[in-house]
Amino acid sequence: VKKFPENPIFYDKIGNYYYSISDYKNALVWFNKLLKIDSSYALVYSSIGIIYLDDKDIVRHRLVKKVIDAYKMIENND
Repeated sequence: VKKFPENPIFYDKIGNYYYSISDYKNALVWFNKLLKIDSSYALVYSSIGIIYLDDKDIVRHRLVKKVIDAYKMIENND
């Protein structure tokens, strides 16, 4: 990555490595770095989607956040 910081393939490979060891958090970090370099790199979108399908904690976290946000909205309206 240091030699070719603008090459999205390296970021994709590192993200896929982390995915392969079920380290979804770091995989997403690298995939998001890739998107900052090249948002037209289509494969990264499917990789991110697969992580969201595989990692139930991410889904659970997002659902809990939505519930908390809904409660905050209700509190603000009272």
